[in-house]
Amino acid sequence: MCFILHIASKRQAPRVAWDGKNRHLNVGDIHGEPEQVRSHFTLPEVAYVGPSLGCGCGFRSVSFQSGAWPEEWMIDQGEYEPPEDHIQDHRELHDLVISLMDDDGYVEFYGCWDGDERERTEHEEEIPASRLLDDGFWFRERGLYRIKP
Repeated sequence: MCFILHIASKRQAPRVAWDGKNRHLNVGDIHGEPEQVRSHFTLPEVAYVGPSLGCGCGFRSVSFQSGAWPEEWMIDQGEYEPPEDHIQDHRELHDLVISLMDDDGYVEFYGCWDGDERERTEHEEEIPASRLLDDGFWFRERGLYRIKP
């Protein structure tokens, strides 16, 4: 199973098809059960966002296990470094956010394991768009993020 990331905004995100020869961020229709995915968001336009790897595992993310995100401890201890691919993907994700954000608005992200769209949101956080560029930022599985300018 893979980590699946969706973005919601006031206006539709431009679609970018996956291209295995020219690997970059791709944006497409909702992955999974549309109504279940939409239920996590407050904004109307929802899309799937995929990294250069072709699956959501290219984004820095930590798994929800037994009511917590235990991998965060390894990260805090310096025992895990993200692969180089993650840097490009998070830069392109930041650029997408900036292109969709109004001056007074925000965008939202929700990530979960493929097939867990029905599971409830376990974490909510508001962060600045610049936080996506921080190597110390990891999406929490089943987390909803409101990204502000």
